Amino acid sequence: MKLWGLHDEKDYIKLLEKFNLKVVEKKYFERPIYLNYEEFMKKVIKHSQTVRRLKSISNPEIKALLENEFKEILERVRKFGYKKSKVMVIIAKKEE
Repeated sequence: MKLWGLHDEKDYIKLLEKFNLKVVEKKYFERPIYLNYEEFMKKVIKHSQTVRRLKSISNPEIKALLENEFKEILERVRKFGYKKSKVMVIIAKKEE
């Protein structure tokens, strides 16, 4: 899902609620200094659970959508590197 244009926490939460997702946890952290693509793959992707989580998605449409978004992100990192910024991570689950 393309999220460009959302600027603060309430925008993201409103979007999650629109899809019946409930916020479980929120974390804020800063990315490290600039990393090139190889450093990013070694330090970030290798130790993240992103790839494993993508493989575990059972809905083929959602899985394809998220895999495409992930590939686009990796292509941006390949082209521009991974620059320092603040990151908000929201963990949400489907409301029952």
